[in-house]
Amino acid sequence: RAPRTVVAIDAANYNSHGELSQWQQYGTAQILRDLWKARVGLLSSADSTDGSVATGNWGCGCFRGDPQLKLFIQWIAASISD
Repeated sequence: RAPRTVVAIDAANYNSHGELSQWQQYGTAQILRDLWKARVGLLSSADSTDGSVATGNWGCGCFRGDPQLKLFIQWIAASISD
C-alpha cells in the first residue's frame, strides 16, 4: 500500500460572507494566488506519495469558486510541479 500524505490548502472565499466578490476569482492576482498555493501543496507531497492527488472541489462549494477555473489552475500547478 502506498503511503498517504494529507496536505491542506486554503481557498479564497467568494461567497456573501467573504471579502471578495465572485467575479474577482477571474483576476490575475487571484489566479496567481491559487496557482502558487496549489503548486506548493503538490510539491510538499511529491516525495511522500506515489504521485496520486485528490483535491475534490477545492475552493468550490460553500466558497463559491468556479469549478472549471479551479480545475485548470490545479492542472497547470500539477504540470509545472513535475
